[in-house]
Amino acid sequence: MPTFLVTEIQTLSNETVNFLDGNGNIVRNFSRIAPHAATYLKRTRDIITIIYPENDQFSFSTNAITQIGARTYADLGVFATNEAIEDRARTIYQVLVTDIFKGCCDCSGGDGSCPITYQYDTDAETGQFYYSSGQLILDTTSYSGQDFSDFFHHIPDGSWLTFIDQSNLSKYTVFEVNNYVLASGLAIWDATIIAGTTSFTSSNIFCLEIDPALGTGGGGSQDWQQTLDVDSTLNKDNTIDGGGFEFTWNSVKNFFVNATTAIRHKVTHTGKEFETHVTTTYARILSRNGSSIETGFVAKDNEIDVLSPALAASTAAVGMPLVLTNATTGASDHAQLGTAGIADDAVTYAKIQNVSATDKILGRSTAGAGIIEEITCTSAGRALLDDVDSAAQRTTLGIKNITPIFMSPLSDTVAASATTFYAFYFGIGTDSTTEVNRATVIGIGGTYRNLYVYINGTQSALGSLVFTPRVATGMGAFADGATSVTVAAGSAAGIYSDLVNTTTYAAGDRATMKVVNNASATSAPISSWWASIESTY
Repeated sequence: MPTFLVTEIQTLSNETVNFLDGNGNIVRNFSRIAPHAATYLKRTRDIITIIYPENDQFSFSTNAITQIGARTYADLGVFATNEAIEDRARTIYQVLVTDIFKGCCDCSGGDGSCPITYQYDTDAETGQFYYSSGQLILDTTSYSGQDFSDFFHHIPDGSWLTFIDQSNLSKYTVFEVNNYVLASGLAIWDATIIAGTTSFTSSNIFCLEIDPALGTGGGGSQDWQQTLDVDSTLNKDNTIDGGGFEFTWNSVKNFFVNATTAIRHKVTHTGKEFETHVTTTYARILSRNGSSIETGFVAKDNEIDVLSPALAASTAAVGMPLVLTNATTGASDHAQLGTAGIADDAVTYAKIQNVSATDKILGRSTAGAGIIEEITCTSAGRALLDDVDSAAQRTTLGIKNITPIFMSPLSDTVAASATTFYAFYFGIGTDSTTEVNRATVIGIGGTYRNLYVYINGTQSALGSLVFTPRVATGMGAFADGATSVTVAAGSAAGIYSDLVNTTTYAAGDRATMKVVNNASATSAPISSWWASIESTY
């Protein structure tokens, strides 16, 4: 027989009691006044069973009941303790017995008078029973006037009938009954006393409790397969006491538990509690120390919560990864990821944060050790930083080694229509018509440029005065360079220059300055000339 979900019990003015489910539907109704058929109410923990002798029994749980008539009760919820469940069931049972069905109860609940009572007497008259020679005999009408003539034949063989002496509740007898017959208004079973006293006191009133067998075997004692074959549907909450023994499932192909509300498994040992709990909204595995959650997992919609020791201790923070804390046991916890947790060469440039703008160097400009900072750079600075050596850096910077070439003949003049030679640089000297006598060794190679010539008199109108630097590779022959300054015929005193043409010298070359007077008269006096050799380091 199934156990129904009941959330409300209505008591109507027409003496009808309605039992409603969570949707407001009536799942069963009874009359509160039944003069020809008294009501039998039985309670087992939070399951109440109502039996009219002429009707099937109706069982329901008290857990979800929140209203009886004008009375209201708080919702127990899925985490209610056993004590709270028992208290609620007892309270609702008392209301049904004392206020609704008026006087019916269950001896075993300790809640009042018995629903089925019999007086012990060998006469077996109305409301009496007796036991003799292996037979249990009851009148079909109870001591309280209930007619069970159409009820007792439904009790299957192997059921247990328990009689409890109301004058001494510690005195009871349990019969296992079989082979029911009805004779002359008497219910008769073959009976065996399996527990309790074997003697009865005449005229005492006994409460009768009936425990129907589920199949063959006394009081439901049978093998499990027989039980399932007879009826695999439970109609109440059930508790199994393992008595400290092991419970092992062998050779199970598949194990399915299809629960409508929740599945819960809990192991408690030395103050520790380990729990698996699956409901319609989440699944979780937890380890508790008393009432405090230590560790566990909770799976929800689109979310998995890892309850780590750090989370339980309120030391975890958003962004902390779950890291291995014990390489032997595999223990993990939420923690800041240290450098030991990152493999060498594992972090790529792409995984480092972006710099704020172009031309930034990572380093530190603030005094002392600390966090890496961005140091502002420029494209020019980057061009210098990528040079391989100082020479390349000087090239980038445009730095040149400039050697000045200066010579002063001290207003010397060149004879008419003559060619003469002077030393190349750094000095005061006179000319020579023999070039090697004025040759100068070049120690630093470079480019000869920007030749300036200063004459401090007028050049003859009969011809020009030409200045040309000369170069010889080592001890080789001399040749004119590309640089040349021409003072035109008749030019006045002044400074004349060649700022365009250049002549190249290498270290170890020889150099002279050739001066040609194309006039048939003495040249203008030559005060000095100046040029430079630009070289790289």
